[in-house]
Amino acid sequence: MKTHERLQNHLNSYALKYPDAWKQFDDLRQGRGDDLPAWPEWCWCPLAGAYAVIGAHINQSRLPVEYVADVGPLGALAAWRMSRGVFRFDADFFEALWNTPIDGELPIDILFRLPEWCVYIEVPEGQECKLFNDRVLGWFVHLEWDIQEKRPELRFVFDMESGRLFAFPLHLDYAQLQECVFAALAVSHANMPVKELDPALATQVFAEQIGPFLSVLLYLCADAPDITDLHGRKEKPENPLPTKTKRGLKVFAAGSNTSWQVGFRIGAALRGINDRETNSENTEPSGRPHISPRRHIRRAHWHSYWTGPRKGPQQIVLKWLPPTPIGTGDLVTTIHLVQDN
Repeated sequence: MKTHERLQNHLNSYALKYPDAWKQFDDLRQGRGDDLPAWPEWCWCPLAGAYAVIGAHINQSRLPVEYVADVGPLGALAAWRMSRGVFRFDADFFEALWNTPIDGELPIDILFRLPEWCVYIEVPEGQECKLFNDRVLGWFVHLEWDIQEKRPELRFVFDMESGRLFAFPLHLDYAQLQECVFAALAVSHANMPVKELDPALATQVFAEQIGPFLSVLLYLCADAPDITDLHGRKEKPENPLPTKTKRGLKVFAAGSNTSWQVGFRIGAALRGINDRETNSENTEPSGRPHISPRRHIRRAHWHSYWTGPRKGPQQIVLKWLPPTPIGTGDLVTTIHLVQDN
């Protein structure tokens, strides 16, 4: 089943299970800061809204266990349907991001640069991504505002080959992203499928599994990402603008999906680097004595820094630095992206 068809099936199945859900979400968003408390703009609707929608459908204020699992997927789908962006990464670039570790100083402020309220990242064909022995076909990501705790969260909803949508929260309790990852994984360990593992080992296992998904997502928050609309209808991904109606300003959901190509120019540059590196390895040495670094590949990594006046508002900048061959003589490894006119 193709991605667009599968995503439409997810929307249809939840709309069938909870018939008035999308209208209820629209009403909740419309009441933000008016009939309801104001929550941050970067959150389409807190998951407390999804909880309330399900509760209203079954006429219960406290959800039974069998309905709790629907809260995360329903909330993600409600936010995603507003823009319906599908982000398709170049396969080689996806793999490079997948293998880039989440370490160093990566402030959580980076995550608030998500281009849409909820994005869907498609796993490229031929890439094997698994979570708890189930193949992942793609995943939704959105920012959540916990009404009770008054804190932001990053919410993943994994689109599994088995057909289920599996939600995973990342609580943004710390300033640095890596700290949040390990803290959230430690707290969530007891509710995860691998319960027979020692807690410390389980946390490590989960970090290894969740980290790559987070690393791929980070590129959508990077400075000047290489993103183009597959059909040329839009310049860049963004949330829909409100429209003036008789009842005031209202944001309408997108009528169809928008496919975004991500990192295709970077992927081509990476393939060029790999080809030159292969050719360099096959070249006979000149025999001239010299001292040079041992040939190796410097791993890809994330780099962030703040820009702006010292005493004024500053903005976080995130850049992905590609894997770099070291000790390869005159091999050029810098990737330059030229903006189209």
